[in-house]
Amino acid sequence: MSNSKRRRRQKHRRDQRASQAAAQAVRTAAANDARVKAVDPLTDISALRVSVEDVMAAGVRTEPMRWVIVRCAAMAERKVMVGLSEHRIMAYLPMHRFYRRIHGVRQTAARPLMVGYVFVGLAPHQSEYDLHQIDGVVGLLKADGLTAKINPWTIVQIAALEADGAFNHTGPRKPGYTKDQIVRIVSGWAVGHRAKVVEATDGGLRVRLEGIFAGSPVPIQDDQVEAVDIERAA
Repeated sequence: MSNSKRRRRQKHRRDQRASQAAAQAVRTAAANDARVKAVDPLTDISALRVSVEDVMAAGVRTEPMRWVIVRCAAMAERKVMVGLSEHRIMAYLPMHRFYRRIHGVRQTAARPLMVGYVFVGLAPHQSEYDLHQIDGVVGLLKADGLTAKINPWTIVQIAALEADGAFNHTGPRKPGYTKDQIVRIVSGWAVGHRAKVVEATDGGLRVRLEGIFAGSPVPIQDDQVEAVDIERAA
């Protein structure tokens, strides 16, 4: 093989490798750009009607820290929150707000969204040992024998949902349901099943469930159901 032909082949191979490297660089850049632009539904709170101040008002901050879940003694969540505050340890207790009737009188009430648990943010200078000094703390949530670490964005998302009223059922009541209306159970033991309204009162509903639960009418709260669009369901 002549030297000129050998040089031409070598130049062709170099050009080929350069072309392949350039194409790979373009693909890598496109993939990185797609990852940056991809919206993580857990971290994207732009659709909620809340601000950063709303989230921070719940006790959630943006400083780097390690979030864990503390297990509390029975009905000791608020006591644990007070103890954590006294020790200057960041904590977040999402609350579920609702109505309840006491002697026939409707009153507002609130209870922890996750009964028996409190989210705790440990700063770099704080340790799990500090948590065991808090009255009412039983232990920490474990996974495979190790303390479970919670993604900070999970805490932010929950706080944003709470600020947006997702756990508040004391706001304006939904339009009332009518007799023979078809509804879907959205919470409780029969969640996901359809039912027909037999009786609708201010205190709640009596519905007859369809499918395997079919039988006598059962009482249910109107915030445990949603109306079924018959045309769309059909």
